[in-house]
Amino acid sequence: VNRLAHTHNILTLRALMKTVLAFCSMLSGLAVKSSSTYSLSVLVKNFQMKPGYGWCVDRSGTEGTARRFTCLSCQDTQNVCESDDMCVAFACYNTTDAEESVAYTSSECSTSCYQLDWLMDPSLIHNASNQRRSSGSTTIVSRWSGARCYVQ
Repeated sequence: VNRLAHTHNILTLRALMKTVLAFCSMLSGLAVKSSSTYSLSVLVKNFQMKPGYGWCVDRSGTEGTARRFTCLSCQDTQNVCESDDMCVAFACYNTTDAEESVAYTSSECSTSCYQLDWLMDPSLIHNASNQRRSSGSTTIVSRWSGARCYVQ
């Protein structure tokens, strides 16, 4: 219970810090063009594509972290992740038959919602893989073979 409360406090503080940084960035981006016209720069998260193909994984090749699955395009998933203070990464693929994605966030979480390590430290996300590991065996999930992992 204490770890959960501590984790909640860290995540709340992280969201607050992002809001303050966004506000400061907005203020610094406010430039006067004339006496009545202003231009505003928009704060956008920068995502780095990790090596490999598939969903995001850590150094041991596992994905066990808070996440939410969607049937959105890669661009729509990026937009969702950019607008979600708790989203630190996403993985997606677009084919002519399907669009599927996963956002690594605690917001509207659907899987492993209690595991928050990646949300507190996105550097734990190492690469992408479409190999599911469990009980000593590996299964390749072919529909994710063209997916990419993007980390903030």
